[in-house]
Amino acid sequence: MNKLKSKLFFFSDRIAFLRRWWWLLAIGLVGGLLFGSGLRQFGSKTVYKSSVALQVYHLKSKSMSKQAYIKQKKSELNDLSKYSVVVKSYDTIQAVNDSLHYYYGVWINNVDLGQMFDSSVAVDGQSLTINCISSSKELSRYGVRTMARIIKMRIKDADESMNVSFRIIPGYSVQYGNTDVIFYSGVVGVFIMCMVALGIEFGGLNEQHDDHSESKRN
Repeated sequence: MNKLKSKLFFFSDRIAFLRRWWWLLAIGLVGGLLFGSGLRQFGSKTVYKSSVALQVYHLKSKSMSKQAYIKQKKSELNDLSKYSVVVKSYDTIQAVNDSLHYYYGVWINNVDLGQMFDSSVAVDGQSLTINCISSSKELSRYGVRTMARIIKMRIKDADESMNVSFRIIPGYSVQYGNTDVIFYSGVVGVFIMCMVALGIEFGGLNEQHDDHSESKRN
């Protein structure tokens, strides 16, 4: 019973604290979100994402049974999953770097270049999307096309019967900084105001203010 009473007192005390200081926490939240939005807009670099889709498939022959065709599709999915990992491999990144240096006069540290790329396999297992994110619009375009051509050549070298189509996804996806900064700024704003409220609540500032007002009245 005593434990239950102590728990109820604990929660009622916290609810009373929130009721007294909700406006201060709200100011911290709004201020933090506004600060994070400004930091994301003006304090972070604009980055561009260019994408290329590689569609990979075998043609179904007339003599192939449905079961054999399904098995072939599973094999294609495994192949694409493998090449999705290859996008980040050292040999592939080095090949992209060499090509960018040769054709465009660009040379980037392999670690930094590898962080610019990501890839994903479509649900149907027939297409591999490669993305390149960079603060340079031109570099994101050159990089993703270079990577796609190298992956296409590797797929064809591994299986000459594989059909690989190269489709550039038009336009750029522009990202203004990291969106996570808004969330974390809001959390920090609430935390700071919570500390301020706790300082007023338990630091004796309220009591001192009341004592000072009482002495004035006397």
